[in-house]
Amino acid sequence: MSQPNDIALILEQSDTQGWSFPKQFEALKKVGVTSYEVIPSTYDAIFYGNFGIWHNHQAPDDIADASVAAEFDQEAFLAILNQRMKKDITYIEFLQSIALAGVDRYVVDMADRTVTYYGIDESHQYVQNIPEIIIT
Repeated sequence: MSQPNDIALILEQSDTQGWSFPKQFEALKKVGVTSYEVIPSTYDAIFYGNFGIWHNHQAPDDIADASVAAEFDQEAFLAILNQRMKKDITYIEFLQSIALAGVDRYVVDMADRTVTYYGIDESHQYVQNIPEIIIT
């Protein structure tokens, strides 16, 4: 299997099996992903690694693009992040909601084990550290 196919399989399994984000992170890292960027308003993700670049559209075609608020509302964003971590909302609902809270994009860095959420004005950002887990 090529690495983009591995990535697609990991994303599908993560969704259908309800994986935690750290588990998905470790699986993506294992197949060679070095970083990826997600654009919440369009549901697009761009994966980078030793395979090059791979684009993935993460929403059904019948879902309209989300609007991004002009201001980054960190309090609202943290509440949304907490809802997602508890699995109270779906990933698509998470993307829609963080866009409304002012998140223009987020970048996952496998080496630094961080997710950095950026507002339209990139001086507004929030950095989340990803705990290390062992996949058995």
